[in-house]
Amino acid sequence: MSKISDDERIQRIVEKARALSEEAQTITYKEIFNKVDNLIIGNTSYKQAISIALADFLKKDCERNHLLIVGPSGSGKTFLLEEFIPTLKIPFCKINCASLVPAGYKGTSLEETLEHFFKGIQPNVRNIVILDEFDKISNHGNGGDDFKSQSLQSELLILLSGTKESKFNTTNTLWILAGAFAYSEEAARNYENFDDKTILKYGFKNELLGRITKIVCTQLPSVDEVVKRVFAHPLILNLNSVMKDNGYELVLTDEAYLELSFLCQNPLFGMRALPKAVAKLKEHIIFENTPGSVTIDGEKIKQLMKVS
Repeated sequence: MSKISDDERIQRIVEKARALSEEAQTITYKEIFNKVDNLIIGNTSYKQAISIALADFLKKDCERNHLLIVGPSGSGKTFLLEEFIPTLKIPFCKINCASLVPAGYKGTSLEETLEHFFKGIQPNVRNIVILDEFDKISNHGNGGDDFKSQSLQSELLILLSGTKESKFNTTNTLWILAGAFAYSEEAARNYENFDDKTILKYGFKNELLGRITKIVCTQLPSVDEVVKRVFAHPLILNLNSVMKDNGYELVLTDEAYLELSFLCQNPLFGMRALPKAVAKLKEHIIFENTPGSVTIDGEKIKQLMKVS
C-alpha cells in the first residue's frame, strides 16, 4: 500500500469537511424549527428566528444574518444553541464576554480566543461564534470601564463585518450574541420592549448594532408550558422505563410533577434542572427502596433537591 503525502491527506480532510457542509446545507427552516422546538419551552419567536438564520447561513448561497438574543437567565438563550448547533457538524465556539479584555491587555482577549478557534478549522469553512454575556461588554455591565467597552466593540465591529481587515477572515462566520441585560430598566419591566434604541441607551455603538440583522427576545416559560414539557420529557419517560426494568413501579404524584416544573421554571437553571432531579430520583429509588411500588410526592422532590 503506497503512503499518501501530507498534502493529499489534507486535501482528503478538506473534501470531507466540504461534504459535511453540503450535507448540512440541505436542512430547511421547518426542519430546524421542529428540532429546536424540543429543546426549550415556549419562546416560539426565538426558535423561528434561529431557524431562519441557521437555514439561510447553511444554504448554498450563504446569508449571514447575525442575531442578538435578549432575555432572562434560564429562558434557554444559550442552552438551545449549545444543544442544537453541534448537530449541524460545522465548527462553532462559545465565548463568555464577561471575562474579555481589549487586545494588548493582560487577560483573555477576544483576539486570543478566536485565534485558538480559527487555527483548528480550514479556510473558507463556515463556522458559528456565540458571544454569551454580550451585555457585559457595555460599560453598564463591566463596572463603568468605558475605554474597555469601546475597544471591544471596535474589535467586534470589524469581525462582524466579515472583512479581511482583522487578523482572521470572518467572511464565513455567523455571529450569535446573547445577554440578559439585567441592568436595564426594560429588563425589569418587559423584555419585549427591547429594540435598537434600547440597546443604544446602554453604551453600544450604533455601527455595531447595524451589523445585527435581528434582535429577538426570550421570556421565562409559564407554569402551564413547563408542566406540559416536564410531563412528556424523554428523561421522565425513560426514568419510568428504567425503573420498571429494575423491578420498580414508579408513581409520580401531581405534586411531584408540579415541584419538578417549579425547578425548571427557576431562571437560574431552566430545563437544566431536570437531569439533576432525575439523577437524584434514580439514586433515591434504587438505594433507599425495595423493588415494588414507589410513590414520589412533592415533598420528596423538595427534600432531594433541598428546596425550602
